[in-house]
Amino acid sequence: GGGQDPDGYMMGVVNIDTLEPDIYGGAAPPAMEDTKIFIADNIHWVNRLLYHYYNGEYNDVGNYPISKLGWRVPGTVRVENVPPIFMNDRTKGLIAAYPNIVAQDNYMNNTDPGLVTPSIASKDVVDSLAMYTRRMYGVSDEMEKGKAWLFGDENEQTIPGIKTENGDGITRISDLPENFSYTSDIRSRIDGRPIGALHWWPDEMASYDPQADMNLVKAAYDDAVTSVKRIDTQVPSDYKLGQNYPNPFNPVTTIEFSLARKGQVNLTVFNSIGQKVASLVNETMAAGSYKVTWDASDIPTGLYIYTLETDNQKLTRKMMLIK
Repeated sequence: GGGQDPDGYMMGVVNIDTLEPDIYGGAAPPAMEDTKIFIADNIHWVNRLLYHYYNGEYNDVGNYPISKLGWRVPGTVRVENVPPIFMNDRTKGLIAAYPNIVAQDNYMNNTDPGLVTPSIASKDVVDSLAMYTRRMYGVSDEMEKGKAWLFGDENEQTIPGIKTENGDGITRISDLPENFSYTSDIRSRIDGRPIGALHWWPDEMASYDPQADMNLVKAAYDDAVTSVKRIDTQVPSDYKLGQNYPNPFNPVTTIEFSLARKGQVNLTVFNSIGQKVASLVNETMAAGSYKVTWDASDIPTGLYIYTLETDNQKLTRKMMLIK
């Protein structure tokens, strides 16, 4: 089921939806084509200690425990306990439909990061968490009295800002007794650093430059939306340069082309007076069919000409950017 998702989709860790006018006080929201979203370098992993919980060992009636909460429909509903997904089908559909929404290099549910302080210490912790969750869902036969659960060591003396061993509360992340660094060899392909808060890696934190790192993120996004993707391994009988789509566009468009033979390829964009404004492809490529996405966010409205040049071909088309 969809839980509390307005469209009835399963909720994911990452959820993207279209922009609605009511968010902007009734005004027209920005088009999805004008929205840059970059989902990269995330670890999504379900602790194996939770599997007996998700397999239904705590269920009381039928396949799922009974809840009196009416989040989705009034009255009695079943609580469906399934491992959390990274992103739902609506999110995946938007990523597929809009080249300006990019997801890459996410480690999906098969890589144990090896947290130094385990997220769940033992099956006893899972038992306590399962009971707590059932009470939160209003499961009628859960009789255990309320008990909170805490991440990691379950020590109430380490709740941030309240009672700590020295009585002064926790004011810095380094004051926490937990250590959320991990032992797996997983690093961001954007900046080469560990994934997650660098506070847990003091040497990395000491050399971290936020602005320089943001520049790397922006460059990685630009590379992703302008990267060339092969769409067919069949060898075409001829060279072709397709009409960009959408056209007119704002600010992202896609161009498809086909190569009959391996060779040097240049796909270049010029303005109406012949000045080069973008080089989309400049490399040796194998025969096949490809598509390339161009983000013209920094380019003014106007008529543009794009040209595909190979060793023995030159093909040209026009496109219109309207902002």
